[in-house]
Amino acid sequence: MKERTALSILNLSRRFVSPAVDLERLLNLFPYPCLVVDTRALTVLFCNPAATTFSGWSIHEIIGSELASLFTDWVDPPSPLKSYNGTMELHISRGDRSIQKVLLHAHPLQERKQQAIAFLEAVEDSGTPSQGHFDAYGHYLNSMIALFDVFGVLDLPTALDRAASSGIRLIACDALTIYLAANASPELILAASAGETGGLPDLLPGKDLVLLSKPAMWEQSKRSQTTLHRIGRKSGFQMIATTPLGTTSATIGLVAAATRSLVATEYLIPALQIVASVITTLIESASLKTQLMLADLEQLRTRAYVHATDSAIHEGLVVVSPDHKILQINPATEAIFGYQADEVLQTSIENILIGSEKLLPRLAEIRKDDPPVHLEGIRLFRRYGESFLANIEMHPLCVEGILDRLLIVIKDLSESEHIREQAQQLEQRALLGEVMAIFAHEVRNPINNISTGLELMALRLVADDPQQELIQRLQQDCDRLADLMKSVLAFSKPVEFTLEPLHIPPLVQKLIDRSTPRLAKAGVKCQLRTEGNIPLILADYRSLEQALSNLIANAFQAMSETGGQLTIKIKTLKPQKLPGLREDIPYVEISIADTGPGIPKEHQDRIFQPFFTTNRNGTGLGLVITRRIITAHKGTIHLSSFPGGTVFYIRLPVAESA
Repeated sequence: MKERTALSILNLSRRFVSPAVDLERLLNLFPYPCLVVDTRALTVLFCNPAATTFSGWSIHEIIGSELASLFTDWVDPPSPLKSYNGTMELHISRGDRSIQKVLLHAHPLQERKQQAIAFLEAVEDSGTPSQGHFDAYGHYLNSMIALFDVFGVLDLPTALDRAASSGIRLIACDALTIYLAANASPELILAASAGETGGLPDLLPGKDLVLLSKPAMWEQSKRSQTTLHRIGRKSGFQMIATTPLGTTSATIGLVAAATRSLVATEYLIPALQIVASVITTLIESASLKTQLMLADLEQLRTRAYVHATDSAIHEGLVVVSPDHKILQINPATEAIFGYQADEVLQTSIENILIGSEKLLPRLAEIRKDDPPVHLEGIRLFRRYGESFLANIEMHPLCVEGILDRLLIVIKDLSESEHIREQAQQLEQRALLGEVMAIFAHEVRNPINNISTGLELMALRLVADDPQQELIQRLQQDCDRLADLMKSVLAFSKPVEFTLEPLHIPPLVQKLIDRSTPRLAKAGVKCQLRTEGNIPLILADYRSLEQALSNLIANAFQAMSETGGQLTIKIKTLKPQKLPGLREDIPYVEISIADTGPGIPKEHQDRIFQPFFTTNRNGTGLGLVITRRIITAHKGTIHLSSFPGGTVFYIRLPVAESA
């Protein structure tokens, strides 16, 4: 169960609104004459009714006047005001033209810079305070000063405790209690107290606040109508004065002053009202601070939400005024058009929405009751002239039936258009692949027939017939076409792999052994280097064999005329951040290096494109097929070439069970 506390009045679920209870209102309740003084200009800012009665001047005559015009022996500047506290003896000029000797007691106001309170105490010609009230006056003065100082306390509980202590001295009672209405509770809870409160309750029923909704005085001789009075009677208190906290429309608590003996009651209620006003002001200030703090938090939270929303939304958002001035744009709009927000704010929307002629007229036609406007396929221009396709929505935003803003949503279709073009290209390539497969299949039969016919012709002619050379050249062209059609079929047909655990070094060694005679005949030396224990990979044996054979064949072709060195290295790469590789698994790297002339820089970006080749006898599909095989194995292939050598790097992921 949630603990109830009197200070939960600050919970915003229970709000009250009342006018600010300031220093001037408190001083109006003070029974002795006092002034609020501007210590720089030495003028009167405020005076209470007791000061007007004492001086014989009206409020309007006193407020705004210089102190030198009120006191006949004023010394400028007076030390008590400049030092912010102290007492000085002066003579005041009264409205009936008489002169009264007074003591001026000055005290600084902590909450108001360059201001002070000046209390006036009449002094008889004998040099003593009038009416013999000097002690009582000093008591009130010190108590009022202590009560005003409470406003400098930051936390409410401490401020209420100090207000109770100062209030009990001001009222000169035996006990003072402050009760506040707890949130969502009909009871009043004791929030602070001072003096000997023995016997006074910690809780009061809510009906006590109804019965004591006005300042009241209870005595032992009177009937006890409330719980507070009944318990006070039992506890031996002779008098209990009460006054509500808050306003008549929003009462938030009760303050009670109790005495164990009968005292003069002339100033008891007014003094208690001063204390109640101070307490009400403290609570209102604390409530206001809480509301402001929550409002600031809510504002910060709202700004964070707006910033996160602006950053997360990929569509451009532009807020414009009814006269088409840009009020706000989000980061997506900056990215779409290439403008920074501070460059376009308060400028016309025409500065960035450059493009279709039908856009701006539609924008000008929008009225408060119009539905959102949708424009599709609008061509706009970015800051530096590049055009792009976009969809635009325009939403009128109204406040109390008046058009206040226009929200323009801009969806950049460039990426969608690019994806659509890529899809069309892929579709065309798929269709082209089918055509190529059919074409290659159909062409192979005529080529075989031609090749067979050429063989028969060669058999029917004598060996030294001059036509034998022509027939041999035609036969070579047929073989080349047959190889080309075989590569086209391999490239165009769907690839189906059967992945099994495979140890790479034996496969590479087998390929080297198979190619050794041909390499040796061309003067090419071959060397295999294997680092450490190479783990298994998951691979299709035949397909991977074809890919490595293509790379070895390319290296041989590069060195076939001059000879050279073919070096194949196999090693394990630990998990690391490399382009195209996962960072959480190791890889097996196979590098195939030759000492040929190298691949020109302008050809390196095209080396994996279909039908691109620098070998007059090549098909231009070997590396394309090789890369497709490596990619299907979730690996990567790239090259490094320079004058005097080329290195192809193949990286294949290690089997997870390895």
